[in-house]
Amino acid sequence: MFSDVFDSHLFPPPWVLDEHVVCRLVGSNDAPTDEEAAAMQHSIATLQAQLDLPSGLLDHTGTRFIDSAEIQTLIDRRRIANAPFRKLPTELICTILLLVYNDHDFGTRRPHPLWHLSHISRFWRAAAVGCAQLWTNMAVEIVDPSPEAMAVRYPLEKLAMLYERAASLQISVSLTLWSSSEYLEATWLPVFLAGSHRWGTLYIRCSAARFALFATLNAAGRLPLLEAVSLHSLESNKAPCGVTELFANAPRLSNIDLTDASSQVPSPILTLPWNSMASYRATYDLRLHLELLHRCQNIKSAVLGFLPPLAVTHSLPPAYQSLSSRGTTVMARRLQALTLYTPSRGIFRSLDAPNLQTLFLCWEVIGGPLLSFLQRVPPNHFSANGNILTTLVWDRVRLLEVNGASAWAAFPSISVLRALPSLRRLLIRVPQAHQPLEPSRVQRQLFLVTLAQTRETCPMLSVLEIEDAFLACEAEEKYHVQLIHAVCLRAGDFFRVFRWAFGCRWRAGAEARRHAVGLVTALKAQGQVASGFEIEVLDYLDMTGLKS
Repeated sequence: MFSDVFDSHLFPPPWVLDEHVVCRLVGSNDAPTDEEAAAMQHSIATLQAQLDLPSGLLDHTGTRFIDSAEIQTLIDRRRIANAPFRKLPTELICTILLLVYNDHDFGTRRPHPLWHLSHISRFWRAAAVGCAQLWTNMAVEIVDPSPEAMAVRYPLEKLAMLYERAASLQISVSLTLWSSSEYLEATWLPVFLAGSHRWGTLYIRCSAARFALFATLNAAGRLPLLEAVSLHSLESNKAPCGVTELFANAPRLSNIDLTDASSQVPSPILTLPWNSMASYRATYDLRLHLELLHRCQNIKSAVLGFLPPLAVTHSLPPAYQSLSSRGTTVMARRLQALTLYTPSRGIFRSLDAPNLQTLFLCWEVIGGPLLSFLQRVPPNHFSANGNILTTLVWDRVRLLEVNGASAWAAFPSISVLRALPSLRRLLIRVPQAHQPLEPSRVQRQLFLVTLAQTRETCPMLSVLEIEDAFLACEAEEKYHVQLIHAVCLRAGDFFRVFRWAFGCRWRAGAEARRHAVGLVTALKAQGQVASGFEIEVLDYLDMTGLKS
């Protein structure tokens, strides 16, 4: 470009020597080598020195043939070609890609940000291809199982490439079969299952009868690394079939999810590696649950749904043929989290879990069996529908979560909280689904005012969170602000955090929300509220709001 200018000189300027390098890098999106980067950096320094010369001043050669605009263009081109992000360390690029991958919401249809990042430069793409952690998830959803469609969406060569890029890492597999075909069952699926020795997590959704297609996985050595399994039938009234012995030879299996524990469809009964099981979710007869908890002594988390008692046991797998109605208590020493769906008071009579930390009941129950269970097992975190709280008596609870339309009525007196001296965080959630049982203003005010006036009741309580879907109209904005004012004055030196989520139709009350936060700021300035007090007024639907 400038060779005609510098023909008379023995050594051309550095920006003439590296011009072909800059053109190649900008056009090809390649990353520069160390030598090329050093040469461009030297050119930038030389050009910058030319640009900094006073107007009309000649350099040491006695000539200055390039104006300032051209010099700036040359500098910018070299800075683009030599940008640091084009050749960051491979480890740093992999870290960036993994963070972006983990933060992406796969439920949306927007392009994955990894597609953009991998096109920053070819060096970035090479780093992405060589980052094994990015290739450990295999999600396959088959709607059209014809050979032509499968060759386009899920060619076998693509699956082989994914295994190769994942190096020696475990693969998380998700397979959804909406329909099947002869090609799928005879050709594609056997090749797909051939990589089962690499699987660490397996999630299968298909019709109940099609689970039989995976029967070959029960052979020894087929699932040596498998740790977590989730089986779900696409037929709401049928459980997976033919899976009884499917995971009997999976020595590392520790987490299993069988259908929805809140449904009344029985989960498939499996033969499992008892000693390695740490978590399971299923719907069984009470005796089966107790048998599993007895055999799996390492269980830490269980989500249980209950069915009527089994009438006969001859249809059970061989591993359960000796099942008997246990009259003694089952000891689950390592159980830390227990979730119960549908009523079954027998579980409270028959289970002892001394290390339980979290108990969640999604049904209302009041009675002697639960009280006896709570006296034996005082968890640190209790969550239940509101009616349960009138029988709550134990002193190790740190986090209390109250759900349902009866949440406000669950506190008829402060005596309920007097039984919780270790309580640190209180959550009250009143969902919109219970609108026919809308709580009254009196119930809300009675609880908040009483709680604020009796600091000695829960001396460790510092966080109060309320999600109330009934505060849903603009007409109550004044009442909202008055209520917040009362809470701030009475509890500003008590709570460290007060978080209030209003009803989902209260979005138009943004002015009232600002007024509430401004009120807290003014009270802080007057010394009526502790300086560390924090209030956050939210919208119940999107949970975004103003904070003070």
